[in-house]
Amino acid sequence: MDDVLVVGGAFVAVAAFMLVYVTIPAVRKWRRTAGAKPIKTGIGLRGGHQRVVIEGKAVKLKDSVTSSMAEANCLAYSYKVEQRNSGSNSGNWATIQEEGEAAPFRVDDNTGRVNVNPGENPYLDLSQRQMEEFGWTDANIGPVRTGKHRLRYTESRLDPADFCCVVGYATGTSDGFTIEPGYEGDRVIITDVSYRKLRRKMLKMAILVALFSLVFGVVGIAALLDYFGVVDIPMDD
Repeated sequence: MDDVLVVGGAFVAVAAFMLVYVTIPAVRKWRRTAGAKPIKTGIGLRGGHQRVVIEGKAVKLKDSVTSSMAEANCLAYSYKVEQRNSGSNSGNWATIQEEGEAAPFRVDDNTGRVNVNPGENPYLDLSQRQMEEFGWTDANIGPVRTGKHRLRYTESRLDPADFCCVVGYATGTSDGFTIEPGYEGDRVIITDVSYRKLRRKMLKMAILVALFSLVFGVVGIAALLDYFGVVDIPMDD
């Protein structure tokens, strides 16, 4: 099989995969976040089921979670394990494990408090609190085994009294209003940056992955059109 056909098909396949599984979800996430209604707890919640944004101070309810790296009691944490082959002094780190957990908590925005039920799989975008790097001589570090690789372990947390921004669906309950996940896998978003910065970050990510999909698609389609003789792409000798 001709190399041009293989390369063109591979680029088109990658573009299609990125479009379906990366670009469209990124654009959908940004649109849902940008479409949420920023409100104040004491004056903006009037019943019903509405997608809202709350900014304020994170307040502990009954339980907390324990971060796996620092073993700190917190309201939410995420950790990421990245790997680089032993002997490599340069290059990018590849993420091999990434998880997070959050406990129910409250947000106090000085006009009132609203409960947050993060659900089983919230989207956590938290600031880095701790990073450590381990060499291949280490055995077990936290939840993973280092083996013969270099690992970098990063932990991010939301602690009580931290500023937070929460995006989700607000519904009325016996305890007042609760922000919780929406329908069809629409997760609660918990971050420690402002709503404005969160929207900007998500927009940049959506544009970036869309451009990658576009580039892969254009290169792949051009290669296929050249192979089948639809267009003639000049090649340098």
